[in-house]
Amino acid sequence: MRIFLWIISVLLIFVGITVSFIFFRNLSLEYTVNGNSELLLDKTGQVGDFIGGVVGTIFSLAGFAILIITLSAQTQVSYTEQFENKFFELIRLHRENLNEISITRKSKNEEGTLIDFKFTGRQVFKIVLDDFLTCRNELRQYFHKFELHEIYENEYLKHISEILNVEESHIRVRTIARIDIAYCIVFYGVGNEGYKLLCEIFNKRYKKDFYIGLLNYIQMKPIKHSRYWEEWDKFRNVNKVVDRLVNLEQIITLRRKNIDEADKRNQNQYYYDTNYIKYYGGHQFRLGHYYRHLFQTVKYVNSQNRLNFKQKYFYAKTLRAQLSTYEQALLFINSLSILGHPWELNCEYKKSHFLFLDKRRKEKNKLITRYNLIKNMPGTQMFGIVYTHYYPNVKYEIQIF
Repeated sequence: MRIFLWIISVLLIFVGITVSFIFFRNLSLEYTVNGNSELLLDKTGQVGDFIGGVVGTIFSLAGFAILIITLSAQTQVSYTEQFENKFFELIRLHRENLNEISITRKSKNEEGTLIDFKFTGRQVFKIVLDDFLTCRNELRQYFHKFELHEIYENEYLKHISEILNVEESHIRVRTIARIDIAYCIVFYGVGNEGYKLLCEIFNKRYKKDFYIGLLNYIQMKPIKHSRYWEEWDKFRNVNKVVDRLVNLEQIITLRRKNIDEADKRNQNQYYYDTNYIKYYGGHQFRLGHYYRHLFQTVKYVNSQNRLNFKQKYFYAKTLRAQLSTYEQALLFINSLSILGHPWELNCEYKKSHFLFLDKRRKEKNKLITRYNLIKNMPGTQMFGIVYTHYYPNVKYEIQIF
């Protein structure tokens, strides 16, 4: 619009100058002064009327166009300043959220003494990512016992296949289920409240017979260095998954019975009570506000209609520069889980009755790909999870070389 107004104003000025030049050139042929050097005012008055009425109007229109351009530029500068003030305030809050995150883990020092180690800020994301990978690996054998139709509810299986753009039988459908469930377990934990939340989340997505047994199995794991760790280690080393699950059902049944602990142990060699801290205690209170704020910040940038895409990308890139490699890796995992689907796989956008508009709006709200938010992840995969299988259009850093 500004370019158009500039072109109009230049053309108007050019027209005004041209009209003035032609008028004065033709006027000079007939303009006369009497012998005593007196001007013929009746003639010159008409000249003034013409200049003021015609040429002056053209120049006024040019000036009006320039005024609009100036006001538009001032408005844009004011808008940009307001946007940047809020954006950098969001960046500041993001840093504060990051610095407030902490986690304490027990470990042995050089002398072999068990002490507490505190991790803060970006260090926490490595701990959480390690928890996720541990959980995913522990679920591998359990997943292999079930067929795909025994894992998914039918409608959700169709939904996942559609958003992944693959057949329902594709291996990626099974893979993303394990990613989703493992991340949700790590995020919410399997304590009493976490267990209930997970059941609500998994309900109508996964088969109840599948996820209840899985959660009961994961609940068996105590924190490391617990006096129950040896009991867990003995239980998880049962060779066959089927035998492990049979023992698990017996243990759960025994825990509900009101009999002596000694009798319970006699009935099942792998039995132990519930007086232990769960290994997966959950990270929701650490990461919940972090991801909500991060999502809203990117969405805020994406919603600015008065910024072009190049400007939006610059601000999104500025935000991405705040994310460490582990933060981007966990963002990648988060976006593949049901908790993070709004980032891209099931993005939020205003529906349209026209297919081409619907598709266009959807593409504009695929935040991970649109702004390359996981661009700096190392290599091409993370422990068997290939990035391009889920985000093929992200311009990964590794592809530059």
